[in-house]
Amino acid sequence: MKKVVWQDNTYVYDQANMLNDQTKQTVNNQSRTLDKNIGDQIIVVTVPSLNGMAIEEYANQLFRKSGFGQKGESKALLLLIAKEENRVRVEVGDGLEGQINDGKAGRILDQYFVPYREKGDYDTAVVKTVDALSRDLNGETVIPDDDRQSNTNKDDEGSITDWIILIITIIVIIYLFGGGGSSGRGGRGGYWFTGGSGFGGGFGGSSGGGGFSGGGFGGGSSSGGGASR
Repeated sequence: MKKVVWQDNTYVYDQANMLNDQTKQTVNNQSRTLDKNIGDQIIVVTVPSLNGMAIEEYANQLFRKSGFGQKGESKALLLLIAKEENRVRVEVGDGLEGQINDGKAGRILDQYFVPYREKGDYDTAVVKTVDALSRDLNGETVIPDDDRQSNTNKDDEGSITDWIILIITIIVIIYLFGGGGSSGRGGRGGYWFTGGSGFGGGFGGSSGGGGFSGGGFGGGSSSGGGASR
């Protein structure tokens, strides 16, 4: 792997000669402004080949060896493009893993990079992807509305299903154990179920487990998180 030597005010390293001068200038200007304003960096690197490595491993090693974003913490994103393998990856520095998770990185690539790569237009793909990442780091919303709505609908459907199952379960238990309403044993049985909140706790735990959880991805300058396409 050829090491990329960090240069001040340079955010594009086109080793595979895939980008024109206008693209390099546009990306450099936008990344320089982002770095100056909020201290976050977006670095674009193109390589002729991954030399048999997985792009995830290549990006992680390149990130660490090149020292991107070393300003106390790695608040940097690496956009790596492999020419021969026709692959792209967003590698996330550990200082940004809370803002750019794997899912978001993947959706940004799907929306802004992949469609133009399929047309062979890497310049537009890079410009639009860097712009989307930059706007997201600045606090703007760049994930398409239909994706967010789809995720919201899925969450709503899951909640409704949980409630239906819970209600049916309660009815069945009441029918089985509360049928002898006049019986002291039956009454105590029904009360035990309701008061114990066994099923309520179970469903609550299940719902909570479906959310996103925190945690690091590993050591070094890069979190190891990101997305590849």
